[in-house]
Amino acid sequence: MSESKGWWQAGAVGGLCGAVLALGVSRWLPPAVPPQSPTPAPQAAETLVDEGAKQFVERCLSHIKNHRLEEFAQEAKQSRAVVAEEDLKKFLERLQRDRELSLRSFGPPLGEYELLRVTAPSPSLVRFIYLERFERGAVWWVFVLYRTPERWQMAWVDWGANLAILFAGLS
Repeated sequence: MSESKGWWQAGAVGGLCGAVLALGVSRWLPPAVPPQSPTPAPQAAETLVDEGAKQFVERCLSHIKNHRLEEFAQEAKQSRAVVAEEDLKKFLERLQRDRELSLRSFGPPLGEYELLRVTAPSPSLVRFIYLERFERGAVWWVFVLYRTPERWQMAWVDWGANLAILFAGLS
């Protein structure tokens, strides 16, 4: 029995010494700092775009807002987004038909265009996506602009009322 008492005493003394040593070390050494996780790159609030491109799109939206659909169609023709006279006629007919449908379906426009996204894959190419708000709905507008050596021009334009299209490709 004295032999088992010795083991027990040795274990108690060893545990007590270990506790005192751990307490002393923890008081003298600074606490370990966990490694920081890498900070995610900040997201740009807005893609930087040439002011001339913005002004071009705002002028086009102004034509729509002020019911100057023929002037908007002429912007498309001057930019060569619509080339032939027959194409210009079809473009204008679609625009007028869709505006009438939007007014009947959604009520009067609120005169507000929300910029949803700007994508500029190069300094010469930019896409603007806008939401035109009506009392009871909305219409999306997509403008793709190309910068020639002289000016910005409309390379493509489209619009529609199916808002689900705006979420294509978003995760």
